[in-house]
Amino acid sequence: MNAGNSLLAGALLLLISAPSGAQEVPAPTRDSLLSVVQVFFSAMEARDTARLHGAVRIDGHTLAVVARGDTVNTQVRPLKEFLANLPATPQRWRERIWEPQVLMHGNLAVVWAPYDFYLDSSFSHCGVDTFTLSRGMDGWKIVDVGFTIERQGCPPSPLGPRKD
Repeated sequence: MNAGNSLLAGALLLLISAPSGAQEVPAPTRDSLLSVVQVFFSAMEARDTARLHGAVRIDGHTLAVVARGDTVNTQVRPLKEFLANLPATPQRWRERIWEPQVLMHGNLAVVWAPYDFYLDSSFSHCGVDTFTLSRGMDGWKIVDVGFTIERQGCPPSPLGPRKD
């Protein structure tokens, strides 16, 4: 099983087993998990790879799922590749999530949320983000980031239009 399949299978297994295996996430822990995700977004927007290193496990992965008509393209890349390429991006990446669902079992957690994505101030696409996090001696870290990229049929964000 390759890394992308492992990531997807792990996230789906956690979601499917949620009623019996996941614990209700106490507010302070939920806030801590969402804070790590927000650090990821704000560091990504600022192209601050040092700050991103503090939020992720460098040996993690990104998983992008892009549907175009009847074709689905799945791209799995090492997070270290994402970090290496981020400073050279010509446009500022701005992403917002809402209504996150947070599941946790012991030292494993998943954050799942719809999102919208902007290049500078222009809307680009929407989709669903998944963040798989693990808790170690240095706290919660993002291990894998999965997302869909949907360019059509995006519902209006409940956050309203982006204000820059």
